[in-house]
Amino acid sequence: MIAAPRTFGEEVNQIQIFKNLSLPLPRNVQSAVAIFPSERTLQPSTVGTRNRHWLKFVKYLEKLRPSPSRVLNAMGAPIFVDLLDPELILVWITEDLLEFQAAKDYLCTVRDRGSYLHIWLASADNILAKFQSRLRLVSKRDPSKASPVPERIVATLPTPLQLQARFLTATGVRDSGAKSLIFEGPDYPTADQTWVTFKKSHDKVLGLDTYCPARLVASIMDFNKKLGPFGAPLFPMSSVMMANLLDRIGPGFSSHSFRRTLALAVRIRAESIGVSKKKDFILYKIVERVGLIAQWAMTSDSFFNYSDDFACFKNEPLCQDATVVKYILQDVPAIKAISDKL
Repeated sequence: MIAAPRTFGEEVNQIQIFKNLSLPLPRNVQSAVAIFPSERTLQPSTVGTRNRHWLKFVKYLEKLRPSPSRVLNAMGAPIFVDLLDPELILVWITEDLLEFQAAKDYLCTVRDRGSYLHIWLASADNILAKFQSRLRLVSKRDPSKASPVPERIVATLPTPLQLQARFLTATGVRDSGAKSLIFEGPDYPTADQTWVTFKKSHDKVLGLDTYCPARLVASIMDFNKKLGPFGAPLFPMSSVMMANLLDRIGPGFSSHSFRRTLALAVRIRAESIGVSKKKDFILYKIVERVGLIAQWAMTSDSFFNYSDDFACFKNEPLCQDATVVKYILQDVPAIKAISDKL
């Protein structure tokens, strides 16, 4: 049975979220303690901090205007209830706060106060426990490394930006390489072609080719063709084009994010099928092949350095190309076993 959300007197400021759900905004410490009696044992400064956390969350919901939650009644029929899906907390933290060091404090405040007010769906305890585990991982992320590019963001981009992002994460090409890519050279991929090879006019590793899945190249060529003679092709990418793409992806991303996304996507997939030791990454030629794609030297530890915090991103699907990942992992026993059955 779902408990009814609490109600408050007219003297308490409230923000209406749904028709039957309004959230209180304590004016001060005394007001907060009156609304949330369990906080009487906390220091006044702590209650004041919780008020700021709570205000930020309520204002976020007011701006977001979420829809009522869909649940099943006792007869198995779908109904909508004026309760909050606790997954909104994760969306709020990752998209609105961007303050991971303090995220656990925000989560604690919102979880406790929301539970006391009975505003969550019944699944809240389990979901919020998973969020806390995830936040502990996030706090271990290396802030000096570029953020990887999530698939959920790329999927919402306009077609030209989406194609650029997918090309960059599939090839791991550097910023300088993207600017100097000779895209006019390759012919349109044939139906049975898997890869297309590109040259660069200048780059840190000029002598090395860039490899991209033929299917993705065909999509880019089709889009360029639609632009006509006066449209700007997607590649090579100017500094302005790269800046525009990164701006649309969001804050915290850089041109290095695409190479890091490639490394993390490969590492996460490899670890998920039993490859965890460095010697196995070498044995199964994972280091060799990812180095070929991303243009790292065979003796370089770049792949491991780029992906050593992979556990922080296992729950966030990254932008990746299945053809690239399958090629890099083709000698892993678990992958070979599947391929042999096909």
